[in-house]
Amino acid sequence: MLPYLGRYFGNPSSVHAAGREARAAIDNARDKLGALLRAKPGEIIFTGGATESCNLAVLGLARSSSSRGGHIISNKAEHHAVLHPLEHLEQHEGFEVTWLNVSESGMVDLDQLADSIRPDTRLVSIMTANNETGVIQPMREISQICRDRGVLLHSDMVQAFGKTDVDVSLVAVARSTDPANHVRGRTRKSAAPRDRKRGWHRGNGCRRGMDIARSRDGAGTQSPAARSIVEKHRKRFS
Repeated sequence: MLPYLGRYFGNPSSVHAAGREARAAIDNARDKLGALLRAKPGEIIFTGGATESCNLAVLGLARSSSSRGGHIISNKAEHHAVLHPLEHLEQHEGFEVTWLNVSESGMVDLDQLADSIRPDTRLVSIMTANNETGVIQPMREISQICRDRGVLLHSDMVQAFGKTDVDVSLVAVARSTDPANHVRGRTRKSAAPRDRKRGWHRGNGCRRGMDIARSRDGAGTQSPAARSIVEKHRKRFS
């Protein structure tokens, strides 16, 4: 990251030499993160942090339909970055939220999830690993339930990223949230793979502002570190 605090200072949106150097660093980081997440590089959106990523995903996917309101499924054990936008949608935008029960061990009830999905269900949001308890949800099973019923799935993967295998292509997560600072990258930078099913975003227009090369490069540079940490903890979490 240090070169991008000094020599490589250009605006990556510019066409001059300094800008192209910065853009190359961002593209390289996106390629590395894509390989780690098993996502296409073009599907990754860099944000200012995990909270912004969760807000972007939950609010964007919920509002992706032209009609107002709808049904969402989640649970009260989610991080506030998910709970607060869900509560906003419920209280101010006409959405109904079904809050799933969790067992004594913190696991989501899969039968209740399947039974709760309705024709007007827009989104299911279940975090992969809980930041307080460490509980890891069965995301493949959750994903299959959503896939079979044609419902979008968002997962807050902040605590899972760099500790367990994260494969957005296999679990068919509509959007996931992954932090750079949890794998020793610069703090408050996250990557959110794009929605694979609906085009509520247009190009890179889902987030405004200038890219910061040092932040993106830091996230990409630490991808090998994240991979080594996953290998270290694989047996522990299996």
